[in-house]
Amino acid sequence: MECDQIVSEYLRNHTKKLSAGLPINKNKNLTIIEDTKSNISFSHKFLAFSIIVMVVFFWAVFNNEAHAQDAKRINLVPTWVKHDVSWWLDREISDKEFLSVLKWLAENQIINVSTVSADKENMMTHIPDSARSISMLWLHDQVTDAEFLNQVRYMIKHVSIDKVGNERRSLSGNANDIVFPTSARIFITSVKENGTAKGVTLEVNPDESNIYKQISVWNETKKYAFVIPIFTHVAYLEPGYYTYYRGNCDINCLTKKIDTNIPLDYPASGNAVQVLSALGYESITDVDIDKNPEILKKYDKIVLLHNEYVTKREFDAITSHPNVIYLYPNALYAEVSTDYKTNTVTLVRGHSYPQMNIQNGFDWKFDNSKQEYDTNCTNWKFTKVINGQMLNCYPEFRILSDPSLLQEVKR
Repeated sequence: MECDQIVSEYLRNHTKKLSAGLPINKNKNLTIIEDTKSNISFSHKFLAFSIIVMVVFFWAVFNNEAHAQDAKRINLVPTWVKHDVSWWLDREISDKEFLSVLKWLAENQIINVSTVSADKENMMTHIPDSARSISMLWLHDQVTDAEFLNQVRYMIKHVSIDKVGNERRSLSGNANDIVFPTSARIFITSVKENGTAKGVTLEVNPDESNIYKQISVWNETKKYAFVIPIFTHVAYLEPGYYTYYRGNCDINCLTKKIDTNIPLDYPASGNAVQVLSALGYESITDVDIDKNPEILKKYDKIVLLHNEYVTKREFDAITSHPNVIYLYPNALYAEVSTDYKTNTVTLVRGHSYPQMNIQNGFDWKFDNSKQEYDTNCTNWKFTKVINGQMLNCYPEFRILSDPSLLQEVKR
């Protein structure tokens, strides 16, 4: 409308000048002669038409570009919902209040989670910490709106609002105290997008050379290696093991292709893989150990990440090594088998499979899976086990910004 008013005003002013026989430009050569009335009329109409065409053309181009930019900015979740998530992560609102908010947003179609009804036969009495972790990542733009909404859908379906806690308890820190990839101090970070995937790339920061002397293994004579959890990474891909656990897929989902081309994410210790690589640790994979268990004998220290799913050969090799850092809880939790002819990995035992009473697939006495839900790692510590040291929290974020933790891993 503003553009139309400008055009109309422009034409009115020039029409007044034309009817008075006044020039439309101070240039004397363009002075209009009153006697040639018909020519003036034609010229004026042509000029006015040209002006209108140009204005409309540029207005259309600008308007289309604006709409295109708006389309790129369309989000699946309104930005203000992040305030609610932040309050929940900071425990300023309770789990019950947060679930009520999510349910209200869904019922009023402010967020689109399709049609979700509660699974009354399999309701949990608490929000799993994995949901809290996904929410943290979404709050800091490390996962997409779609991934966050998948988690919302799961919470609405599986967590009982009536039974979940209503307390607002304070943490030793808050959600914004955790240093995420985009603001890590020890490392230079950049976010790179590959299609729909977004990944954070870490590089050493030359301004922190004194810190690196304490936490890197670049100049060590001993050999250090960490184990990339390929089997765990594959198990978490959808549809897959967790689709089966939720009852949304049959037993065929328990056999997955071994895919090493997809970027490692939160369940596969993606941050730790980059951090330890940058600090000079060698990397080996589940596949390497499964094919050749003797490979571990080359190294003085093995750092295990979130290697939740391992084969029996890998389990025996790791638990037989004399110096293992169990950096992530929930490692060595479920047994899988491999078929390298078909390049697949299949769940054998664990996670209530094949019987409901089976938890740890190896019945491992050092299983510390309950500690994986502490993702803040505010009070982290290592405890001694028979063949090494075990951390008491899930350090996927802490490892990006805590030199003392990395120093302890090296020690």
